Amino acid sequence: MKKTTISTKKHVLKHGFILGVMWVVYGFIRHLTNNITTNNWALSLIELSIYIGAIVFGIYTYKSLNNGFLKLGQALKVGLGIVLISTGIQILWDIILFKILAPDILDQLINLNKNNSADKTYRFGRKNDFLFSVSLGKLIGNVVLGIIVSLLGGAILQKNPDPFE
Repeated sequence: MKKTTISTKKHVLKHGFILGVMWVVYGFIRHLTNNITTNNWALSLIELSIYIGAIVFGIYTYKSLNNGFLKLGQALKVGLGIVLISTGIQILWDIILFKILAPDILDQLINLNKNNSADKTYRFGRKNDFLFSVSLGKLIGNVVLGIIVSLLGGAILQKNPDPFE
């Protein structure tokens, strides 16, 4: 049997970039339709579908390129790499959106989280702190969800080579 070596790094970069671009397009569509501050179960379902689909597809593609074999550790490595690359792109998009394209949306988000406080004046540092905490929460949440999706997808797609061949 012919052994092929697949560059995990190139695969992760490619699929992580694809998922990151999907997030940017989705975020831009939400911005154009004024749904950035909207909490809706349908939007959450769309986001979860994009997320799970892209990670599992990346793991499946890696398995296909690896002669149909996949170990659970490889699935976790590929899935987590895709998540980290796409989350970095997603955080960059959030910074561009909230700092350049629509800085007023950041004020709306802060107001939603302050429970309608009477003080509506914000220092520059307060906005940066809020944006940092949102980005950190997004990073932690995506990594945890990415680990779960990668482990489940890897467990379903797992196929080890036969040691007797």
